[in-house]
Amino acid sequence: MSGDRVQSGWLLLVAVAVAVLMDGMDGSIVNIALPSIASSLGTDTASASWVTVCYFMVLAGLILLFGRIADKGALRKIFLSGFVVFTLASFFCGISTTLTMLLVSRIVQGVGGAMLAAAAPMICVKYMPREKLGFSLSVVTLGSSIGYALGPALGGFLTELLSWHWIFLINIPIGLLAIPLALYVVPRDKEHEKTHVDFAGGLALFAAIVFGVFALEMSGTPENGMIAVFAGLACIASLAVFIIVELRTKLPIIDVRIFKSLRFDSVFISFLLFNIAYAGTFYLLPFFMNLILGFSPGISGMYLLVPSIITAATCLIFGRLSDTYGKRLFAIAACVSIALYNAIMWFMSPENGNWILIPIIILMGLSWGFAGGPMAGRIVEQAPKGHTGIASSVMALSTYLGIGVGTAFFASVFSFASGAPGKEFALLSFAEFTNGWSTAVILCVIFSVIALILSVVIKDPKASKYKNP
Repeated sequence: MSGDRVQSGWLLLVAVAVAVLMDGMDGSIVNIALPSIASSLGTDTASASWVTVCYFMVLAGLILLFGRIADKGALRKIFLSGFVVFTLASFFCGISTTLTMLLVSRIVQGVGGAMLAAAAPMICVKYMPREKLGFSLSVVTLGSSIGYALGPALGGFLTELLSWHWIFLINIPIGLLAIPLALYVVPRDKEHEKTHVDFAGGLALFAAIVFGVFALEMSGTPENGMIAVFAGLACIASLAVFIIVELRTKLPIIDVRIFKSLRFDSVFISFLLFNIAYAGTFYLLPFFMNLILGFSPGISGMYLLVPSIITAATCLIFGRLSDTYGKRLFAIAACVSIALYNAIMWFMSPENGNWILIPIIILMGLSWGFAGGPMAGRIVEQAPKGHTGIASSVMALSTYLGIGVGTAFFASVFSFASGAPGKEFALLSFAEFTNGWSTAVILCVIFSVIALILSVVIKDPKASKYKNP
């Protein structure tokens, strides 16, 4: 790495942290304002929920496309464009007067979020020293954790004192400060020849993700069974088209041959399963707190703030240590932590008291502290030669895809296993809730154990172990 890049290394990480902070905050700040949005725009809460869904759909569907474009010589352009698009879209979200206008603006915001999410970890991979990879990627985790932690509290504060519009308008001053910083610290892109952009592959991947998540959501209720089947078939067909297109195009979004490596597949699947299980926990736990323990939304939110704080406090430490002692040890610790707290959740009941939440929320925070840099870094380290750049986008995809799939999957599992699919949560009996809860938590444990096994069997490459911190 050249001298000017060394001098701007910390500022470069600050720019990366701001990017993922904006993305993380927008992923959590909206949910708490959905009732106000529905009331203000004259729609029901279910329709308003698409304000969240469409953002993650677009982000997950486009992240690899922008990752490929960035990897081929446009990293600085994609990163800067992400800030610009995200900030402008936030403005139009904030002045929206109809649900349609808000959804369109939110989709555009998802485009900007996909640019930032694809470029941020790639900047760490390309411009930071190899021996600091775990630490650099932990900065990504830190920024995202702070964003997710701030989101609910900040969203509630802005919505209550001002209006829901300000949960989007708050992004504007952040973006206006971040754009000149990124202009200054991110190295200029090298000149490169114009190349074909694989829009066909991008469309096929986007369709596969949308149909897949939709199928998972529909599968929880028997009356939607045929819809789920057709959506699932459409997902498989779209995925097949994606693979065929990627094998034939000269510049694919991702060279699917990267998945010929068993080592790469193992660490990718391990991280994906980790994210699915973690998303399932975050989806289920608030309902348990509210319906079984009788917590108010405010008290539940304070409990769920603790894991993010623990992650933010530990991820840089664990990331730096993983650069010294290898990332496998910390990947194993992450999987053990998530399996352990899900096992504890299986024994939760009102008779246990609230104290049982303490080890759960501590282990939740530690699990992502262990995983953020080390597990993500393993995907880059285990990538075949010449694929480390796009591997960083695959790493980011596994996170966002894991969140979407995990939420949809465990919502469906809970609904089906409760024996009362389609019934509102507030109307579920204790027995119905317990049936759904127990099944979902056991599946979280199973996913975590599979992730653990994959983490154990794949050793770190020798080059990833460093003697000096």
